[in-house]
Amino acid sequence: MIALSRGSVAGVVAVSAVVNHLRIWEAALIGIFAGIIYISLTLAIHRSHVDDPAYTIATHFVLINVI
Repeated sequence: MIALSRGSVAGVVAVSAVVNHLRIWEAALIGIFAGIIYISLTLAIHRSHVDDPAYTIATHFVLINVI
């Protein structure tokens, strides 16, 4: 449940930068891609033993990659 909520936050972060220029289906697609990227980055950060308890690195890296 926590991963789902954090993935949703990553989707909102990714969409919020270009929200004025998107249709609903484009925002949903970006949110889905951002969630997938977030989950994979979270796993990579966890495996590399980086100390990031709030997973803010993954959330902000999604914003850079999606846009």
